[in-house]
Amino acid sequence: MPKEEWGVKRLCIKCKSKFYDLNMDPMTCPECGASFSLDEFLGNKVKAPKESAPINKEKEEEQEPIADN
Repeated sequence: MPKEEWGVKRLCIKCKSKFYDLNMDPMTCPECGASFSLDEFLGNKVKAPKESAPINKEKEEEQEPIADN
């Protein structure tokens, strides 16, 4: 179990390394040395892709095929 003084576990925006923020703002990634503010982390959340609307196959089956003459 992580200690409270370690802070929140973060994922570096630049190198994708996991690290604890040590309750600091701005926080620095120990792997690449990049510095980030809390606002940058909150603004870069990945949004889940929207689900596409289901295709209504009944309407497709009702259409008659076009005959070549």
